[in-house]
Amino acid sequence: MLWAAALIAVIASIGITVLVLNSPIAGVHAHLDVANSDHVRVQEPVTVRFDQPVDLSRTRVTFDLNAGYEVTKKSDRLIVTPLDPGWTADKRYTLVLGDVPNSKHSATLHGWRTTFTTQPRVGIAGLSVDDKPAPDPANVSMRQTSKLAIAFTTAMKPATVTVNISGQPLPADRLQWAANGESVTLGVLPYPYKPFTVSVGDGATSTQGDPLTTKLEATVTAQALLPSNPSSNIGPGFQTVPPIEIVIENSGPARNQTGLQDADMVYEYISEYGIGRMTAIYFNKPPGLVGPVRSCRMINPYLGFAFGGETMCSGASVGTLHYMFYDPYLVPGSINDFDRGNHFFRVDFKPAPHNVYTTGDNAVRLRDEWHLPPPNYQVDPPHADIDFAQAADGSPSVPQHGVSWAYDASIKQYLRTDQGTPFIDDQYHTQVHAKNVVVMHVGSHDAGWVEDDNGGAHSVWYDMLGTGLADIWSNGKAVHATWHMGAGGPQPFYDNRQPVWFTDEKGGVIELNSGLTWVHVVGSGQ
Repeated sequence: MLWAAALIAVIASIGITVLVLNSPIAGVHAHLDVANSDHVRVQEPVTVRFDQPVDLSRTRVTFDLNAGYEVTKKSDRLIVTPLDPGWTADKRYTLVLGDVPNSKHSATLHGWRTTFTTQPRVGIAGLSVDDKPAPDPANVSMRQTSKLAIAFTTAMKPATVTVNISGQPLPADRLQWAANGESVTLGVLPYPYKPFTVSVGDGATSTQGDPLTTKLEATVTAQALLPSNPSSNIGPGFQTVPPIEIVIENSGPARNQTGLQDADMVYEYISEYGIGRMTAIYFNKPPGLVGPVRSCRMINPYLGFAFGGETMCSGASVGTLHYMFYDPYLVPGSINDFDRGNHFFRVDFKPAPHNVYTTGDNAVRLRDEWHLPPPNYQVDPPHADIDFAQAADGSPSVPQHGVSWAYDASIKQYLRTDQGTPFIDDQYHTQVHAKNVVVMHVGSHDAGWVEDDNGGAHSVWYDMLGTGLADIWSNGKAVHATWHMGAGGPQPFYDNRQPVWFTDEKGGVIELNSGLTWVHVVGSGQ
């Protein structure tokens, strides 16, 4: 019966082993209770479970990495919940417990540790403008027609993503998602120089269900988009440079002028005695010959600072020079009376003082000498016509300036007549024509000094900052508009770095058509 005795001994041994494993003698055991220890989401708590009741009252919890968390202690488990903003993404954490005695203090778990790895980073890679990453993702500059998009680090679940514009959700129908879900284009219609914020709301998840691990609130500012003349050769990607602003006379002896047709914009205004004067603005390079150049007026400091360019004129009254030359009013550019760089010359085919001229090369050299920073706007390359106007009107007239325009449908341009006579540019020996004709109504008053010593005429001060009424003609139609330039109110002209832009009757920003844009400035009471 030896075999029976042996069998009894084996059975007894097994029974003792089972008893030990199910008693405090076996010790306290723990395990990490998460869905996937290799993919813990950043807001997901981690739980440590014990195989028997324990006393956690004095148990310390530590991590090898800095982490903010709170600990909930139960009789059979310990729950570690991350504090905002959660676990750091794409990190491997080591969790270490101090002594864990069982509830009877008959056995203790010493120095237990475990590891878990957090989810990949899911965040905003940055903002892009016209498919190019913004250099500073927190402060983004765009033009009013740019395509603004958010790029994510991974594919997102669109239904979970809320994009906020200045704290307000952007409707889903104004979000255009890329096919791969990694970017979304925002249907925003920004106003120039009116900053807004872009952020992503809580609850956004990737296609794998992972929440955002990083957030970004970007401040976006749109720059005005100014029209170019095709003759300026401004193409896509043109980097805006300080424009050349040349003051051109419009008295009888000054005609015919040269170089106006190739300007991008021309501002026309009454100088004195009801005589008009012009400031031609060239966003790239002026043509070969421009003139006759004449004296600056008080409108020129406004235009000089607003467009961020170099002003060229032949002279100015003492009153105007005070605002052209003295700190903090120094207007970049050159005045012939004080010019030492040979930027001007006199021609022999017109009598003085109507014979001061300059050239495109001289003007560009002046620009290079000043080294001004790029101005705060974008120049619009030539584009297909936009039908922004509504009411049919083919004959704008500005009696204050003695000017009328006749629309030529065959070339979709307005032909200028001045004092009843076709207005000719001697560069082409053709009648000047404009694509857009604008009338800006502004406040004006006596500047307080004599502009012309011979006749005693006072200078006119045009209030060019703020907002006001405007009328715009293009393609045989007209629209009642509002002009905007700077902040208005008490803002001094030398603090403004924003050029003019326009909105229509519904408040939409107007993108002017490509071609010469002629702006008539009409003061109150004129």
